[in-house]
Amino acid sequence: MPTLLDPTNDYVFKRLFVEAPDLLIALINDLRPDPPKADRLGHPPGPLRAWITFFKHWQEEPTMATVAHEPVKQAMSRIRELSADEEARRLAFVRERALHDEVSFLNEARRKGLQQGLQNGREEVARNLMTHRLPKATARGTPAPKSAQEQFNGAEVA
Repeated sequence: MPTLLDPTNDYVFKRLFVEAPDLLIALINDLRPDPPKADRLGHPPGPLRAWITFFKHWQEEPTMATVAHEPVKQAMSRIRELSADEEARRLAFVRERALHDEVSFLNEARRKGLQQGLQNGREEVARNLMTHRLPKATARGTPAPKSAQEQFNGAEVA
């Protein structure tokens, strides 16, 4: 038996529920909060817990075998069908890879942006030091004469 596709993969999720709109309706109806239940902590046995079990434990056959909620059973059956379809597996893998690559790209861009921001900050500090005509020793971390510090800070430094 092929490895089951992850129902949280957006491609698989779309295929699962677009091709079986009755499952989507059941999911939506089961996820709508019931006011008395919404106030409780945890998830009591019932449709909501069955859907959570599906999305968290879809690879665990013994766990899924205990789910009695019919829409979740149908969804599990659809996952098995999609998992047996080589083209669906390929497309799900491609989508998962694309999402992973996008996250990697964004993380790299964020890292480069932080590096550029630090460099810009260093350049700004250097320009400010030169503008205020502080001695070069100040830029290297050695104390400037007290009068230069007072001029730069506008106050006396202890």
